[in-house]
Amino acid sequence: MSLYRQNVRHFGSPFYIANALMILAYAPVRQHWYQHGLGKYSRLDDSAQVYNWESQCTQMITFVLAVQSMRDRFTLDVLLGDLFLYCKAAILTITFMVDPRICAYFGIVFVLLHLMAPQPYRDYTGAHNTKLLTSSTFTQLVIEGAANKRWLVLYFKPGKVGRQVNAAAASLSLTYADDNLHFGRVNTQANPDATQYIGLSAKASFHGATFVMFQNGQELQRLPKQATSDPTIMSADNVAKVFQLDSALDLSKSAKSARKIQ
Repeated sequence: MSLYRQNVRHFGSPFYIANALMILAYAPVRQHWYQHGLGKYSRLDDSAQVYNWESQCTQMITFVLAVQSMRDRFTLDVLLGDLFLYCKAAILTITFMVDPRICAYFGIVFVLLHLMAPQPYRDYTGAHNTKLLTSSTFTQLVIEGAANKRWLVLYFKPGKVGRQVNAAAASLSLTYADDNLHFGRVNTQANPDATQYIGLSAKASFHGATFVMFQNGQELQRLPKQATSDPTIMSADNVAKVFQLDSALDLSKSAKSARKIQ
C-alpha cells in the first residue's frame, strides 16, 4: 500500500471524521445564538460576550499548542489529537455558559466518541537500529545472551507516548549502538511475559514508557522508576545522560583502538 493510501486510510478513520464533524456541529448552534438570542438559561448577556469567550478560547488553544510545539516534536497525529481535545473542551465551556442542556448533549456525544472511536496511532517508521523483541526473543537475547553485551530496552504501550519514545529510542540507537550495546523495544500489550520480568503488569494502567538497561540478564538501571508520560524525562538527550551513553561509547571506542594497536 502506498504512503498516500496509508495516510488516506489512517486520517479517514472514524476518530478523525467523527470528531471533525462534531466540532463543526458547533457552527449551526453558534449561528442560532447570533440570530435568535441566547435564551433564558444563558449566563452571558449577549452574543458579543459569546464572541469574547470564543476569542479567549481560540487564543488559549493557540498558546498551548505553540508551547507544546517548542517542547515536543509534533506529528500530524499528535497535533490533530490535541487540537480536537482542546476544541471539545472549549465547546463544552462555551455551551455551558450559554445553555447547559446543549453542553450536556455535546458532552454525552464526546464521551461516546472517546469510547467507540479512539484515536489510532501509527508505529514509528523512521530509521533505527533497534530490535522489536517478543517474549521469546527477549529471553533468548537479553536474559540468556552473551555476558559482555548490554541491552537498553524500551518498554512501551502503543499510542501517543509510545510513538514519541520509540522515536527517541531510534535516535539513540543510531548514535550509540555498537558491538557491546544493543537496543531493543518491547510492546507491553503484546508481550506480557517480558513485561512482567521487570515487575510491570501488562494489564495495569500503563500509559507511559520505561527504559531498562540489562547486562547478563539482570537489570542495572531503569528510567523512570515508575512509568510516566512526561516527554521531557523520556527525551533522547535525557536518556543518554541518565544511562551515561556518551561515556560508554567513548570506552567502547577506546577498547577497539587498543585492540587494533595490539
